[in-house]
Amino acid sequence: MTLQNANKHLELKDYYSAELAYKNLLKENINNLDAMLGLGKVALAQNHYKRAYDLFVRCLHINAKIFDIYLYLAQACSLLTRFDKEEQALLTAYQLNPNSTKVLYALAIFYCESGDHEKSEDYIHELLKGDKDSILAFALLVRMKKVSLNQLNTSLIVQYEKVFKAKNLSINDEILLTYCFADLHHLAKDYSQAIEYYKAANRLQKQLVDFSVSDLQPSIKLLIKAFDASFVQSFSSIRPNESELISKINITPIFIVGQPRSGSTLLEQMLIGHTDIASAGELPHLGDDLVKAVAQINSEGFPLGCQSLKQEHCMALALHYLNTLRDISGGGYKYVIDKMPANYQFIGFIKLLLPHAKIIHITRNPRDVSWSIFKNNFAAAEPHFCSQNEIGQYHKLYTEVMLHWKKVLPDDVYDIEYEKLVDSPEAEIKQILAYCGLTFEQDCLNFSSAKRVIKTLSDTQLREGIQKRAVPEWLPYEKELTQMFDLLD
Repeated sequence: MTLQNANKHLELKDYYSAELAYKNLLKENINNLDAMLGLGKVALAQNHYKRAYDLFVRCLHINAKIFDIYLYLAQACSLLTRFDKEEQALLTAYQLNPNSTKVLYALAIFYCESGDHEKSEDYIHELLKGDKDSILAFALLVRMKKVSLNQLNTSLIVQYEKVFKAKNLSINDEILLTYCFADLHHLAKDYSQAIEYYKAANRLQKQLVDFSVSDLQPSIKLLIKAFDASFVQSFSSIRPNESELISKINITPIFIVGQPRSGSTLLEQMLIGHTDIASAGELPHLGDDLVKAVAQINSEGFPLGCQSLKQEHCMALALHYLNTLRDISGGGYKYVIDKMPANYQFIGFIKLLLPHAKIIHITRNPRDVSWSIFKNNFAAAEPHFCSQNEIGQYHKLYTEVMLHWKKVLPDDVYDIEYEKLVDSPEAEIKQILAYCGLTFEQDCLNFSSAKRVIKTLSDTQLREGIQKRAVPEWLPYEKELTQMFDLLD
């Protein structure tokens, strides 16, 4: 097996074959740097963050002068929430290749997410020296509100208007730039122009999606059927023993679930002000690793296969997940947050595997949520992120699932309204901490001044503290959003 064939498997996302090929190459030469790097990329693609980190470190023992390896190492550090090491890896890559646009953009992003906008802007300007039409750089400036339409005479705005009008862009670049101009017009209160850009950006994004919310209906119906009242009542006979689980790995997961843009990041940032709580971010492991593991254990797969799981299976799956939390949090915290919003689908699965887990369901005014989804540029190509109709349909699907969990697990989910959290933060956080078995700490309210890396679309907004809006942001666009709002109503 040649390196070229191994890389081809990786490119095609045939991770099993790629891993096998790279391992065979390492049998021939244990110091084959390309094979070692390939194995690290496979681990990263499969969400094995700690393994990827270890492999990239081994690569550097072989050759510490290749800046690309530091970029991959930084990515692994980011996923492991080792942000100091991420910064160190990026700065080393910069020393090795200060002209690399990849390195400059990675540093600009890192400092933007760290709240150090001055440093971020410095690297953006370095990036623009080498790539004057960098859409990524321009998008970061817009994100940090370093440029506005009130500066119409500035060369930067004029320059990117020309880039936009040229239309010789990749679809991803066109999407990003369209969202940029939408946000610029929105901030300038030019609402008629802004909505046209938002609609155009969503139409472009929808071209990248090859399925719809209606395609999710059968799996949701199957989920509700599998986790019916009778199966949930049988949990006590097959779930892991709670005290035994804690004795093996003393971590209590806190799941923050709901729709995107419902305030999960605000809640997370407040909770990690507590000395006993860390966050692992938005983890894909529950809906990926553990769901796949059920299929390996039982031919029926997830969710029906859950009904055939035995206690030893549930214990093994629970320990696998808790090990992941320990790897990411560093092992020094008793409570670790997983704030993947879509985990609301797996509430029954969570309570089957992790009886001691805390589940917090955050809700927000459906119009506010749906508008925020429509106006934001999500990295994932999902239908319910880029279509008024799909956003409305997804809200109904989400509501159906949550009503089911309320019916079969009435005492296992803590509900919090975003609006109440914003209006009475101290009172609401005290109640949430009490639900988790913790006492209130004042630092939970000091999140806006905390020096933290925030890797979500809310990073810039959260630096400004809790935002109370007297007028809904969507109000100027209400007539243009009737398709979506009618579905919500």
